[in-house]
Amino acid sequence: MAFNLPIDATFSNFSQQMDLDGVSYNLTFLYNSTTLQWTISISDIDDVHIIDGLKLVLNSNLFSQYPSIGLPPGELYCIDTTEKETEINRENLGETVELIYVPEAEVATI
Repeated sequence: MAFNLPIDATFSNFSQQMDLDGVSYNLTFLYNSTTLQWTISISDIDDVHIIDGLKLVLNSNLFSQYPSIGLPPGELYCIDTTEKETEINRENLGETVELIYVPEAEVATI
């Protein structure tokens, strides 16, 4: 079942460890105040970088352009829960914009 990744975006640069499809990953979020956008970088539990600086965008599988580089096998989406289709900004990530992970087993049934 798809689930919301809990994010506390109090700070504009923060990291947290999350288990996705039974594997632990380090996720680092960075807000760029010049470009006004959030990015995510993902590394394995040993801090080996898998992807750096992936821009968070609404309603698109963020992993779709990188199918074979060691990312978690599911799908990752940013969803605006207000359904206003606004841009992701400094204040709404983790609030009205949620990061949703769809596990590999669920993706296979869609």
